[in-house]
Amino acid sequence: PLRHELLLQGDAYEGEIANDFQLSAPPPQYALSGRQLSEVQGGSLQLRWTRALADAEELVLAGFVDRTERELLPFSETRTNAFAEAQRRFRSARHDLTVGASLRTTHAETGNTFQIAFADPERTVTRSSLFLQDEITLDPGRWSLILGGRIEHEDVIGAYAQPTVRLVFAPDERQTW
Repeated sequence: PLRHELLLQGDAYEGEIANDFQLSAPPPQYALSGRQLSEVQGGSLQLRWTRALADAEELVLAGFVDRTERELLPFSETRTNAFAEAQRRFRSARHDLTVGASLRTTHAETGNTFQIAFADPERTVTRSSLFLQDEITLDPGRWSLILGGRIEHEDVIGAYAQPTVRLVFAPDERQTW
């Protein structure tokens, strides 16, 4: 039997944050301190769709976008984060295999001021990844072995691998080590 599940969730906010600050600069020396109410606003939207393809298979597509704007002393920032992921899961008597890919990006625009200036006030950083995980049942309900790995690529540092090996022990239904 095919089964679909859909999650759609969002939020929005607007407000003020009280900030105590102290700013100083090199000669000619000056110092400024006080309290400022900083304006913040933003929102987010999340979507997750799961489709059971068979008794032991499913497909999951998920994503979110989040935007925030804030005016702080001594700078302002507008940031947008976005994420998308696709997963495919296969289960058998001894194996629970998940494979997938994801993409995450963040874009920031920072307002420069006299006190703080960014060399690149508008920047985007992206991370992409491929992943694989297999949970192998060794003793049903008690022991399992998780083998997996993720290969990621980030704009800033390049590509790298993240292997994982975990042994899981469940002495009873309420505990897992």
